[in-house]
Amino acid sequence: MQMCGNASEMDRGRSSASRSTSLEEVKKRIDMYYYIPLIMPKVYSVHPLSVELLQHSKVTYCVFLPKYTQNCERVIFMQLNPNYQPEEFKHEFVLIQFVHILELILQEAECYNWHIVFDWIGARSEHIKKLNPRVIKDFALCFEEVYANRVASICGINFPPFLDTMLRTIFLPFLSEKLKSKVKICKNTDILFEMFDKSIIPKDFGGEEQSLEELRILMIKKFEDAKAIFDKIQDMANSKVEMPDWFMEFLESCRDFRSFTID
Repeated sequence: MQMCGNASEMDRGRSSASRSTSLEEVKKRIDMYYYIPLIMPKVYSVHPLSVELLQHSKVTYCVFLPKYTQNCERVIFMQLNPNYQPEEFKHEFVLIQFVHILELILQEAECYNWHIVFDWIGARSEHIKKLNPRVIKDFALCFEEVYANRVASICGINFPPFLDTMLRTIFLPFLSEKLKSKVKICKNTDILFEMFDKSIIPKDFGGEEQSLEELRILMIKKFEDAKAIFDKIQDMANSKVEMPDWFMEFLESCRDFRSFTID
């Protein structure tokens, strides 16, 4: 495996906040990292090796590329598999798959930032009709409160014109201005070769890396190796733990936060 610096035995919280400059902010982000599974149990209680998630990993690819960028960054690659029908697509599972991949990356503690590439080649209007805004809110809150300081870019490729309204009216409004500035949209795949070396791009897109299907199998092996960790996360999401006052105040400041659940 390609290494970036010394991969020490960092705990999950420490790695998630490694780039923050404020000690107070570090503590809050670490606390949020541990408490957010308690208020989003339908996201964190689903195991990556469950039957439904393994099946959905074929419908929507969600992998991180084996090689790092030249700046020691991970690239997370997601794709709506065009070989599957929209009826087989579950938007809530995409969020869960994404959280699982982030957890694997945090466990490695070998990189600082990540790029997120979403390939919309298989997108149809039927996918959008199934989209639940509450899931987008969950996604945005996870991002803003736990993972945002690690995002290098959010890149959409093969982006169809009919999704432009959804992007501007449903997705972008939930992001902070800082995250919005990192969003890049491209109607083809040219931007991949502008941002990344050909050696790390999957061969599905003209690169030299393994295919998305091969990388999916690789991710399953990584989840198997990390099974004990995800068992603990699942137990945490299902547990009853008293939350600190500051966290309850945070929930009160977002009155409808508790409704951001997956239907």
